[in-house]
Amino acid sequence: MNEEAILKDVMFWGRLDRVTNATMMGSSDKNLRRQWIDDLVPESSKPSNDGLRVEGAAHLMGHKNGKFGTYRFVAFLSWKLVRRPDLEPVIERIELDHDREGILLAVSASTQRPNQSVQPMPGSVTPRAPESDVE
Repeated sequence: MNEEAILKDVMFWGRLDRVTNATMMGSSDKNLRRQWIDDLVPESSKPSNDGLRVEGAAHLMGHKNGKFGTYRFVAFLSWKLVRRPDLEPVIERIELDHDREGILLAVSASTQRPNQSVQPMPGSVTPRAPESDVE
């Protein structure tokens, strides 16, 4: 996939929303745990040696006294993820800057595809299709 195509990949940006929110909820930083991103809307990209820099709008929501509204985001996507957007994104770094209303994301690629991490436990019973009565 090329740089322009990933900007239009709705499935990819939906997965990145989900992974970013899971990272924020699991953070030891209380500020991050109280926020979530409702939507990432990519607008432009610029290639670099390390990956693709994507800029856009993010709809940030917050609990209690947390800030919320439309923030600007910059996401640094690894080239592996740009070329293989079917791989699960991994958030390497996330920063919220409420003063500047900005979000910074550094994103790499997992070696697994989405939902590939859900595997049967050893010794578990795998359901089988019912056998037919026809002999």
